[in-house]
Amino acid sequence: MQAGLSVVCIGVATHDVIAVASDPLLPDGRIVAEAIVEAGGGNAATAAVVLARLGVAVEFVGSIGDDAVGATIRKRLGEEGVGISGLREVVGGQSPASVIVVNPATAQRSIVTLPAAGLTLELSPADLVACRRAAWIHVDYAGHRAIAQIRRAGIAALVSLDAGNAVPELDLGEIELYAPTRSQLCRTMGTEDVRDAMRLALRAGPRIVAVTMGEEGSVTGVRGGDGAVEFLETPAFPVARMGSTLGAGDVFHGALVAGLATGRSVSEALLWANAAAALACRGIDGRSAIPGSAELAQFLGSSNAEVAVLADAGSA
Repeated sequence: MQAGLSVVCIGVATHDVIAVASDPLLPDGRIVAEAIVEAGGGNAATAAVVLARLGVAVEFVGSIGDDAVGATIRKRLGEEGVGISGLREVVGGQSPASVIVVNPATAQRSIVTLPAAGLTLELSPADLVACRRAAWIHVDYAGHRAIAQIRRAGIAALVSLDAGNAVPELDLGEIELYAPTRSQLCRTMGTEDVRDAMRLALRAGPRIVAVTMGEEGSVTGVRGGDGAVEFLETPAFPVARMGSTLGAGDVFHGALVAGLATGRSVSEALLWANAAAALACRGIDGRSAIPGSAELAQFLGSSNAEVAVLADAGSA
């Protein structure tokens, strides 16, 4: 385990094969790709890579199979400077992988996923030691179940939840930062009004609800000690060269936690998160274009973007 650990990320790590192709896939058809690349993926694992590139000490906890895909996943995370002593290998397990087709004209993608098989995620005593040292613990839809074990161990670290995917048996009572997509938030809270959905989520426990909205940037609700809610709107950042939106949400979550873990205000951390996600979209895959801290600071320094405080906040 790393000394002075700041963040533990718990959840999924995958291996992705990404093809760039302008033509649509047709039954029994054949299309020619403009490029094919391989890269690491997974919600919590990509967030861990973001944290490492931004200079935050981070450990990843998850499971892989004892297969070639798992070996590649481990190698890529280690090369990024992510602590991997919590990445356990399950004999006979199947590591998750995806084949992704990206349309260069729209930067949109279609994903075919081979899910993990035979993998479990139970925290070891060493994992709990890392969590006890952490300022933040970041989990995805698979790592969410570990929260109960963490709290039973008496660990009081702040928890961030990436809820871009549906989270089974969602419990927001032990979460500081809840980060869903707009569609996932509205579906979960049962209302199409984003602010109403955010208020409902805030009442359930989190202090911060940060909602990603693609090209529209993000909107965030922050609950104060008196129960009053402040809504913050953060713009999306344009980039000169768009490759793919693959992994942009994961990058947003990792950079947001990085900002908060290094003592930045919520507004400053949101600018970090939106800017990092935009810069990551320069790449075809979800990781190669993730910025380091110097590049991110330079990018933000050349921008006049600000976080807007929205009127009619009210209370949760």
